[in-house]
Amino acid sequence: MREIARVAQGYFPTQPRIVAAIARLFDLPRHGTVTVLDAGCGGGDAIATLRDAWMPRATPELQVKLYGVESDRERHRQAQDRLSAAGGEAIWSAIEDCAPDRGASLLWFNPPYDRIRGAGRTELALFNRVKDWCRRDGILVLIVPDYVLADPQTGLATAVERAYRTVAVFRYPEPEYQEFKQCVLIAQRRGKALSGIREEILQGILQASIISKTVSGRASGGRCAGIWRGGATSPILSARMNFSSGAG
Repeated sequence: MREIARVAQGYFPTQPRIVAAIARLFDLPRHGTVTVLDAGCGGGDAIATLRDAWMPRATPELQVKLYGVESDRERHRQAQDRLSAAGGEAIWSAIEDCAPDRGASLLWFNPPYDRIRGAGRTELALFNRVKDWCRRDGILVLIVPDYVLADPQTGLATAVERAYRTVAVFRYPEPEYQEFKQCVLIAQRRGKALSGIREEILQGILQASIISKTVSGRASGGRCAGIWRGGATSPILSARMNFSSGAG
């Protein structure tokens, strides 16, 4: 196993500054319920921070419910405390053993980063387990190293585009980017998965991932923009997403 995956048993929590930046990507419905599911939620901090960033601009008629899946016992206990306070729940389970009974409005997925000996990347194997945990037309927030997404040999970009329509790819800002070279992919689940992908579509995703390595806070003119380092205006607002209201 590579050293990167030995850190805290493959647990790489999303920093609050990154979560706050992602939160500003979304327009919330005026009423109904938005359900957020974190597959591998750790202590529940990421989606709890996401909800905290949303609630000041949410109407009283909107509910945001949080759910998480976590295999580590102590982190699950922490997540249960955090998520239950918002009317949600954390499930103590490995991703491979879990099967939610309905899709979420938003699937948050920041998987372990590693290779499986003789079987490719962990990111792809786990994505294939969780890709159906998001409802049709729901939103995927995928956080992975950009070199994994940009490498066609991993198959991750292909798997994502079959099930989801990629909206944008954003590079982490400095100094966070230097740690694991992460990017954030935002996508919307398709009504029906594609049986094949046109080469130009796949190349667009791969190129966005490659471009993201050179972007440090400004829109690049391609499909990729950086999560900004500060200032009044963020280029990621160009990729705003709208949730549809409902039970999730």
